[in-house]
Order: sequence, then C-alpha cells, then structure tokens
Amino acid sequence: MAKRAPAGVYLWDSRASAEAWFTEERVAELTKRFGAKPRLTWYDTHVTVDNLRGETRVNGSSIEAVA
Repeated sequence: MAKRAPAGVYLWDSRASAEAWFTEERVAELTKRFGAKPRLTWYDTHVTVDNLRGETRVNGSSIEAVA
C-alpha cells in the first residue's frame, strides 16, 4: 500500500510572498507536525477562477479587462 502524505495547493499573489511564508521555522513546524519535510513545487498559474468573487483572471487581470 502506498504511503499517504498531506498535500495542498496554495495560490499566492507572488512567489516572493510564498517564499516569505515558508520560513525555516515554518518548515520545521510542518515537518514536526506531519513527520516529513514539505516539498515545494512552483507553478505559473495563468488562469485563475475565484468562485468567492465570481471572477476569472488571466495573468492577474479580470477576464472582462482582457476580452
């Protein structure tokens, strides 16, 4: 049976913001909590759907502004 590990996808306004959140202290806390060091993978997200705001953005701009 495959070993299960916690996982998540987070959307930040910039990579700098994400890197600022993942401090060495936070990584140590997450490692202690989940028993494994987090593995971070970065992706460029060109299209974002925000269901709470009812908005779709392309490269950070509202789709209405892009059309």
